[in-house]
Amino acid sequence: MSDDEESGGLKEFCARFGVDIEDDDDDIEELDLSEKELVELPPELFEIEAFCDALKTLCLERNQLSVLPDALGNLKAVTELYLRENKIATLPKSIGNLAELDSLYLEDNQLTAAGIPDEIKALQRLKGLCLHRNQLTTLPVSLFSLTALEELYLDGNQIEDLPPEIGQLVNLRELDMPGNKLKRLPKTFVQLAKLEIVHMEGNCLEELPKGLGGLVSLRKVYFQDNKIAKLHSSLGRCAKMEVINIENNALTKVAKRIGDLPKLKHLLLAGNKLESLPFNPYEKAPGLRRLTLSGNNLAPELLKLEHHIPTEGAITEGDDE
Repeated sequence: MSDDEESGGLKEFCARFGVDIEDDDDDIEELDLSEKELVELPPELFEIEAFCDALKTLCLERNQLSVLPDALGNLKAVTELYLRENKIATLPKSIGNLAELDSLYLEDNQLTAAGIPDEIKALQRLKGLCLHRNQLTTLPVSLFSLTALEELYLDGNQIEDLPPEIGQLVNLRELDMPGNKLKRLPKTFVQLAKLEIVHMEGNCLEELPKGLGGLVSLRKVYFQDNKIAKLHSSLGRCAKMEVINIENNALTKVAKRIGDLPKLKHLLLAGNKLESLPFNPYEKAPGLRRLTLSGNNLAPELLKLEHHIPTEGAITEGDDE
């Protein structure tokens, strides 16, 4: 196929969906075909050599796609692939050919672990993977070979267990897993030395790993709406910690060392079984700007602490989560 024929084929396909491509636009780096009611992608689209060599961003969000062609793997230069809100249940093995892929967005599809091929482990430059609201009950081990991964989003699945291989994601900075069915975290969780943000709210966790305090990069942890009975004192070693949300659990006490966190701004403890506090949060953590204690068995004078108004100097821009 000549260059003119290739260019014409791409322009004709895009024109069907109201996407105009200029005559002299031979190096298309971004193509947005979101919300075009697509039910399939013609394989020949990915056989246009100039297109495959130049494209960096492909948006196919909010269509009706259930199958992706094997020829998708011809997009050798693509760095961002947006496939959210389709009906995709299986990824093609050729996904592993996208060697430059940095970000992959697959939320609101129908993926199971069986639908994620082993070849995905070849995406060694992948930093962001979003699998929110799919049909995952387990995670394929191949995902844990993605050692460049920095952000992993798994909200709203039915995952019951994190395999010990999670500890291989040594560059992970954010892990989002609210609304799953996790009962425990593996011991290898404490190997995630670069982890900064953890969302585990709305699971079935009964305990946290004892070595959690070894994750010294932690800044924000969200464990609300679980069944956690103990907050280990080692968490007091996380000097960068800004937010601890452990509301609506089964805590009976809070370790005194939690009060030693120098950057703590939000300490959310409502809805537990606390009968005392081993420290005055505002005396121990002068930067604290939000404290919740209601729904515990605390004395009235302690409950009044949550209505304490921080000083102006304790409020800093951008920390209002």
